[in-house]
Amino acid sequence: MTKITYTNIGTGDFIYSFAIIADTHVGEADDGWDYGYRGWDDYLTSLPYGIGEPAERLECAVNKINSLIESEKIRFVVHLGDMTDSGELSEHGITISILNKLSVPWIPVIGNHDIWPYCNDKAQNPRFRLNDHVSSVRFVNRSPNPFENGVYLYEHANFSGKEEFFIGDVPDLEGSFIGNDKASSVKAKGGCWVTLYSDANYNGYYMNVKETSNLDMNDKISSIKIIPKDSNPSVTVYKDANFKGEFEKYTSSVNNVPKKNGRDWISSAKLRDCEAIFYVDADFKGYYMYAVGDISNFDMGGGLNPGVSSLRVHNCNTKGIYLYQDANYKGKFSLFCVDCTDLEGTHIGNDEASSIRIVNGAVVALYSDKNFKGSYTLFKENDPDFNKRLEAKETDPPDIHFYKLYKPYVEKLKNFGFANLEIAPAPVWNPEVKRNSYFLNYAFDYCDVHFIVLDFNPRSRAPLGAPGIGFTSNLHNFPGGTYQWFSQHLSKVNKPTIIFAHHLLTLSMQFSGFAPPSFSQAEYALLIALLYPYRKHLLGWFGGHGHNDWEEWEDMVIKVIETDACKDVDGGCVRIVKIHSNFKTEFDKQPSYPKKYNRIINDPKILRGKPVIKGTRISVELIQNLAKNLGWSAERILKEYPQLSREDVLAALEYVLEK
Repeated sequence: MTKITYTNIGTGDFIYSFAIIADTHVGEADDGWDYGYRGWDDYLTSLPYGIGEPAERLECAVNKINSLIESEKIRFVVHLGDMTDSGELSEHGITISILNKLSVPWIPVIGNHDIWPYCNDKAQNPRFRLNDHVSSVRFVNRSPNPFENGVYLYEHANFSGKEEFFIGDVPDLEGSFIGNDKASSVKAKGGCWVTLYSDANYNGYYMNVKETSNLDMNDKISSIKIIPKDSNPSVTVYKDANFKGEFEKYTSSVNNVPKKNGRDWISSAKLRDCEAIFYVDADFKGYYMYAVGDISNFDMGGGLNPGVSSLRVHNCNTKGIYLYQDANYKGKFSLFCVDCTDLEGTHIGNDEASSIRIVNGAVVALYSDKNFKGSYTLFKENDPDFNKRLEAKETDPPDIHFYKLYKPYVEKLKNFGFANLEIAPAPVWNPEVKRNSYFLNYAFDYCDVHFIVLDFNPRSRAPLGAPGIGFTSNLHNFPGGTYQWFSQHLSKVNKPTIIFAHHLLTLSMQFSGFAPPSFSQAEYALLIALLYPYRKHLLGWFGGHGHNDWEEWEDMVIKVIETDACKDVDGGCVRIVKIHSNFKTEFDKQPSYPKKYNRIINDPKILRGKPVIKGTRISVELIQNLAKNLGWSAERILKEYPQLSREDVLAALEYVLEK
């Protein structure tokens, strides 16, 4: 059964409500693999074990909300962040698909688990770079029985000697295991066929064959079996290559082709509405070539002859990849259609790959270490030089994915009666991590209430090596990121306001000797100082993150309400926030503050003769010492020094922090 918690905002007539879901952590408890592969840009092709318990509890919460829409006048739903467990696209995709089942609009708030730093791999690699070190290959969407649909080239006649499997197009066999101009027989499986070319890049002589036991058939053909596709099949054979010289046309099988000047003479052939099998001996015996189209030269046997230098495989849907030793698909290469735990021993070898070609929509993860360990990168398309691209990726923002995912859902709010929608500019330059950061901050009006959605999440690997925000409790680039836009936006607000943020505005966890990811004391003080002038407008700060259900006033400036984690409650949990017509009672609960500075500081130990901060009676040295000894908490400072005014302390804290 879904847990329901109610919160009332204001008194008087009940106007409408909105629902809150928090901390669903979709994808949790799956050994870090989620629904696709490790890394934020994993790719979801199927659900190997279902959506998992956290997602099922989110579904329960969504169903419960839908059942209460009419009775509770629910107009929208807010997800307070940590929608996913490790910020991977597969998790985001499933979360979005469930939230889209809501019968009212839903509003995304980004949590620390929803962003890139939370999906470092098991080895704690902060970047996904190969640097010419590829040691294992793992497929996301492998074809069933892949080696039953493709083409085999053989070194010798009658399918003997070295063997190599091919799918898709191969513009140059130089660098392959079998080599250039070395193939002597061909076999296609699974209904596919192949065009073989004498020159690289699909040039020169060619033949369209399904199978041939010998590629040197020039001037050796003695019988032809025609397999009709239509009512008027024909095979025209020519004395010279490229369909030149004397010719004969056959419309039915010939068990003994007439010789010219006492010898076999056929060098090329055109097929119309048929397939044909050419044999070196009469009565359809001996070496053979099964052709499905024109053959411009029956001699593709290598040696001094043209040989095979490139090929195209047709009617083949096997998924696979070609790994090349050098950039731009040069050097040694190998085809992979199944997982490979160790490239040592393959033709391309270990730590050699530099470029990749994708065939038939394959998706693979390339790992720096064998047995699918170490750093890795997911590939879904060709890359002529992935080392160069991945080096460039170091300076690119790694958190664009969720911003691009959720911004369209924010923009859609305009279609549902949400007025004055403002989305903060993104990206903003983050000097701390030296990259652009895509903070998803926005605001809107609904029925005379202003709503602000804030993103205080980090944008880089956190201190102490932990993914996401670490135990230093420092939300990265705080002054230059969300805080900057928030302070500018708040100055324009003159109506009742509700704030949504994944992180709670609280210091209750900071003094227990253990500092979980939350606002640092300095960040907390800066926010309290920012909010203080607008306290008469503030209806509440709704957050999650702590996986608890409680509310309290913070520094008597704003009430903070935390919603329990949906993933921790059987059946999920939902908070229904009811908006009433009269907010005056809520405001009256806040204490009154002095309008003038009516507390004179006479204690010489406090003033110490230092110049005071403008607009206050506190010196810079004083506030710095107090903050150092008591933490950046106005409440703790006022408790220790009651002769100081709240307004002085808040103004002084703000001044020092801004400096």
